Amino acid sequence: MKKGKQFIYNCMRFFKLLPFFNAISTFKILQSDFGHFMSSYHSKPIDKNQKEIPWFTYPAIEYLNKLDLKDKSIFEYGSGNSTVYWTRNMKEVFAVENNETWFKSVKKRIKNAKYQLETDKDKYINNIKVYKRKYDVIVIDGDFRDKCAIEAIKYLGEGGFIVLDNSDWFPKICEFLRTNNLIEVDFSGFAPSNHYTSTTSLFLKKGYNFKHKRGQISKHIGWMRPF
Repeated sequence: MKKGKQFIYNCMRFFKLLPFFNAISTFKILQSDFGHFMSSYHSKPIDKNQKEIPWFTYPAIEYLNKLDLKDKSIFEYGSGNSTVYWTRNMKEVFAVENNETWFKSVKKRIKNAKYQLETDKDKYINNIKVYKRKYDVIVIDGDFRDKCAIEAIKYLGEGGFIVLDNSDWFPKICEFLRTNNLIEVDFSGFAPSNHYTSTTSLFLKKGYNFKHKRGQISKHIGWMRPF
Protein backbone atom coordinates (compact mmCIF):
# COMPACT_ATOMS: atom_id res chain seq x y z
CA MET A 1 0.00 0.00 0.00
CA LYS A 2 2.82 2.37 0.88
CA LYS A 3 4.55 1.61 -2.43
CA GLY A 4 1.31 2.30 -4.28
CA LYS A 5 0.91 5.66 -2.56
CA GLN A 6 4.53 6.53 -3.29
CA PHE A 7 4.02 5.69 -7.00
CA ILE A 8 0.92 7.90 -7.21
CA TYR A 9 2.73 10.67 -5.36
CA ASN A 10 5.68 10.49 -7.78
CA CYS A 11 3.34 10.58 -10.78
CA MET A 12 1.59 13.67 -9.46
CA ARG A 13 4.94 15.36 -8.97
CA PHE A 14 6.04 14.43 -12.49
CA PHE A 15 2.86 15.76 -14.11
CA LYS A 16 2.83 18.81 -11.80
CA LEU A 17 -0.50 17.82 -10.28
CA LEU A 18 0.77 17.88 -6.70
CA PRO A 19 -0.07 21.57 -6.06
CA PHE A 20 -3.70 20.93 -7.02
CA PHE A 21 -3.85 17.82 -4.83
CA ASN A 22 -2.34 19.72 -1.91
CA ALA A 23 -4.85 22.53 -2.32
CA ILE A 24 -7.77 20.07 -2.34
CA SER A 25 -6.39 18.22 0.71
CA THR A 26 -5.96 21.47 2.61
CA PHE A 27 -9.47 22.55 1.71
CA LYS A 28 -10.84 19.20 2.87
CA ILE A 29 -9.08 19.37 6.25
CA LEU A 30 -10.20 22.93 6.96
CA GLN A 31 -13.73 22.77 5.61
CA SER A 32 -14.67 19.19 6.47
CA ASP A 33 -12.44 17.89 9.28
CA PHE A 34 -12.42 21.11 11.27
CA GLY A 35 -15.99 21.96 10.28
CA HIS A 36 -15.24 25.41 8.87
CA PHE A 37 -17.90 25.09 6.18
CA MET A 38 -20.52 24.07 8.73
CA SER A 39 -19.66 26.96 11.05
CA SER A 40 -19.73 29.40 8.12
CA TYR A 41 -23.07 28.06 6.93
CA HIS A 42 -24.65 28.45 10.36
CA SER A 43 -22.70 31.62 11.25
CA LYS A 44 -21.54 30.26 14.60
CA PRO A 45 -18.55 28.33 15.95
CA ILE A 46 -19.33 24.64 15.72
CA ASP A 47 -17.35 21.55 14.72
CA LYS A 48 -18.09 19.11 11.93
CA ASN A 49 -20.65 17.37 14.15
CA GLN A 50 -22.35 20.71 14.87
CA LYS A 51 -21.21 20.70 18.50
CA GLU A 52 -20.42 24.06 20.06
CA ILE A 53 -16.76 25.12 20.19
CA PRO A 54 -15.02 28.35 21.23
CA TRP A 55 -14.52 31.04 18.63
CA PHE A 56 -10.76 30.58 18.94
CA THR A 57 -8.29 29.64 16.25
CA TYR A 58 -8.33 25.99 15.24
CA PRO A 59 -4.77 25.37 16.53
CA ALA A 60 -5.86 26.66 19.96
CA ILE A 61 -9.01 24.51 19.91
CA GLU A 62 -6.96 21.46 18.93
CA TYR A 63 -4.67 22.04 21.90
CA LEU A 64 -7.55 22.60 24.34
CA ASN A 65 -9.23 19.42 23.11
CA LYS A 66 -6.16 17.45 24.19
CA LEU A 67 -6.31 18.69 27.79
CA ASP A 68 -7.96 16.74 30.58
CA LEU A 69 -10.18 19.46 32.07
CA LYS A 70 -12.68 17.34 33.97
CA ASP A 71 -11.41 18.50 37.39
CA LYS A 72 -10.73 22.12 36.39
CA SER A 73 -12.57 25.41 36.90
CA ILE A 74 -12.91 28.34 34.53
CA PHE A 75 -14.00 31.96 34.62
CA GLU A 76 -15.01 33.47 31.30
CA TYR A 77 -15.25 37.16 30.38
CA GLY A 78 -17.70 37.07 27.49
CA SER A 79 -19.85 34.09 26.61
CA GLY A 80 -21.30 32.07 23.77
CA ASN A 81 -20.74 28.67 22.23
CA SER A 82 -17.52 28.54 24.20
CA THR A 83 -19.54 28.53 27.44
CA VAL A 84 -21.45 25.49 26.23
CA TYR A 85 -18.14 23.86 25.28
CA TRP A 86 -16.68 24.47 28.75
CA THR A 87 -19.72 22.97 30.46
CA ARG A 88 -19.14 19.75 28.48
CA ASN A 89 -15.49 19.58 29.46
CA MET A 90 -14.93 21.23 32.84
CA LYS A 91 -15.99 20.67 36.42
CA GLU A 92 -16.95 24.28 37.24
CA VAL A 93 -17.88 27.06 34.82
CA PHE A 94 -18.33 30.72 35.74
CA ALA A 95 -19.12 33.34 33.10
CA VAL A 96 -20.18 36.98 32.87
CA GLU A 97 -21.84 38.76 29.95
CA ASN A 98 -22.70 42.44 29.46
CA ASN A 99 -25.02 42.19 26.46
CA GLU A 100 -28.54 41.44 27.70
CA THR A 101 -29.89 40.12 24.40
CA TRP A 102 -26.93 37.79 23.94
CA PHE A 103 -27.10 36.74 27.59
CA LYS A 104 -30.71 35.57 27.19
CA SER A 105 -29.79 33.64 24.06
CA VAL A 106 -26.84 31.86 25.65
CA LYS A 107 -28.57 31.17 28.96
CA LYS A 108 -31.11 28.94 27.20
CA ARG A 109 -28.32 26.67 25.99
CA ILE A 110 -26.14 26.18 29.04
CA LYS A 111 -26.45 23.98 32.09
CA ASN A 112 -24.35 23.58 35.22
CA ALA A 113 -22.77 27.03 34.94
CA LYS A 114 -22.86 30.10 37.16
CA TYR A 115 -23.71 32.66 34.52
CA GLN A 116 -24.38 36.32 35.26
CA LEU A 117 -25.44 39.43 33.39
CA GLU A 118 -23.63 42.66 34.29
CA THR A 119 -24.34 45.64 32.05
CA ASP A 120 -22.39 48.04 34.27
CA LYS A 121 -18.75 48.27 33.16
CA ASP A 122 -17.18 48.13 36.63
CA LYS A 123 -19.45 45.32 37.82
CA TYR A 124 -18.65 43.36 34.68
CA ILE A 125 -14.90 43.72 35.17
CA ASN A 126 -15.10 42.92 38.88
CA ASN A 127 -17.50 39.99 38.57
CA ILE A 128 -14.52 37.66 38.87
CA LYS A 129 -14.29 38.71 42.53
CA VAL A 130 -17.83 37.64 43.42
CA TYR A 131 -17.04 34.03 44.30
CA LYS A 132 -13.87 34.88 46.26
CA ARG A 133 -11.80 32.11 44.73
CA LYS A 134 -9.18 31.39 42.10
CA TYR A 135 -9.61 29.60 38.79
CA ASP A 136 -7.58 27.11 36.78
CA VAL A 137 -8.45 28.87 33.51
CA ILE A 138 -9.55 32.44 32.83
CA VAL A 139 -10.78 33.49 29.39
CA ILE A 140 -10.65 37.12 28.26
CA ASP A 141 -12.89 37.29 25.21
CA GLY A 142 -15.34 40.13 25.79
CA ASP A 143 -15.31 43.88 26.30
CA PHE A 144 -12.83 45.93 28.38
CA ARG A 145 -10.11 43.35 27.89
CA ASP A 146 -7.33 45.53 29.26
CA LYS A 147 -9.15 46.07 32.57
CA CYS A 148 -10.23 42.42 32.71
CA ALA A 149 -6.61 41.31 32.30
CA ILE A 150 -5.60 43.31 35.37
CA GLU A 151 -8.17 41.46 37.46
CA ALA A 152 -7.55 38.10 35.83
CA ILE A 153 -3.95 37.78 36.99
CA LYS A 154 -5.11 38.24 40.61
CA TYR A 155 -7.49 35.28 40.42
CA LEU A 156 -5.49 32.80 38.36
CA GLY A 157 -4.69 29.67 40.34
CA GLU A 158 -1.27 28.04 40.54
CA GLY A 159 -0.34 26.16 37.40
CA GLY A 160 -3.25 27.62 35.44
CA PHE A 161 -3.49 29.76 32.32
CA ILE A 162 -5.25 32.74 30.81
CA VAL A 163 -6.73 32.62 27.30
CA LEU A 164 -6.68 35.91 25.39
CA ASP A 165 -8.50 35.65 22.10
CA ASN A 166 -7.61 37.94 19.18
CA SER A 167 -4.34 38.61 20.96
CA ASP A 168 -2.88 40.00 17.73
CA TRP A 169 -5.25 42.96 18.21
CA PHE A 170 -4.09 43.62 21.78
CA PRO A 171 -0.26 43.77 21.93
CA LYS A 172 -0.29 45.94 25.06
CA ILE A 173 -2.39 43.38 26.95
CA CYS A 174 0.01 40.64 25.83
CA GLU A 175 2.95 42.69 27.09
CA PHE A 176 1.19 43.28 30.41
CA LEU A 177 0.55 39.58 30.93
CA ARG A 178 4.13 38.67 30.00
CA THR A 179 5.55 41.23 32.43
CA ASN A 180 3.50 39.56 35.15
CA ASN A 181 5.51 36.36 34.78
CA LEU A 182 3.13 34.53 32.45
CA ILE A 183 4.52 32.56 29.52
CA GLU A 184 2.89 33.44 26.20
CA VAL A 185 2.09 30.66 23.73
CA ASP A 186 0.48 31.84 20.49
CA PHE A 187 -1.85 29.75 18.32
CA SER A 188 -2.30 31.45 14.95
CA GLY A 189 -4.46 30.31 12.07
CA PHE A 190 -8.02 30.19 10.83
CA ALA A 191 -10.97 30.24 13.21
CA PRO A 192 -14.55 28.97 12.77
CA SER A 193 -16.44 30.81 9.98
CA ASN A 194 -13.70 33.45 9.57
CA HIS A 195 -12.13 34.07 6.16
CA TYR A 196 -8.95 35.51 7.70
CA THR A 197 -6.33 34.31 10.18
CA SER A 198 -6.00 35.51 13.76
CA THR A 199 -4.29 34.53 17.01
CA THR A 200 -5.51 33.00 20.25
CA SER A 201 -2.88 33.09 22.99
CA LEU A 202 -2.46 31.10 26.19
CA PHE A 203 -0.57 32.72 29.03
CA LEU A 204 0.75 30.00 31.29
CA LYS A 205 1.50 30.49 34.96
CA LYS A 206 4.73 28.98 36.24
CA GLY A 207 4.11 25.44 37.35
CA TYR A 208 1.61 24.81 34.54
CA ASN A 209 0.54 21.23 35.14
CA PHE A 210 -2.43 20.31 32.97
CA LYS A 211 -2.53 16.67 31.95
CA HIS A 212 -3.34 15.50 28.44
CA LYS A 213 -6.09 13.05 27.66
CA ARG A 214 -4.69 9.59 27.05
CA GLY A 215 -4.33 8.81 23.35
CA GLN A 216 -5.66 12.20 22.25
CA ILE A 217 -3.85 13.27 19.09
CA SER A 218 -4.67 15.31 16.01
CA LYS A 219 -5.85 13.09 13.16
CA HIS A 220 -6.11 15.53 10.28
CA ILE A 221 -3.75 13.62 8.00
CA GLY A 222 -4.16 13.31 4.25
CA TRP A 223 -4.44 9.84 2.68
CA MET A 224 -0.99 10.22 1.07
CA ARG A 225 0.77 10.44 4.45
CA PRO A 226 2.68 8.92 6.05
CA PHE A 227 4.58 6.74 3.56
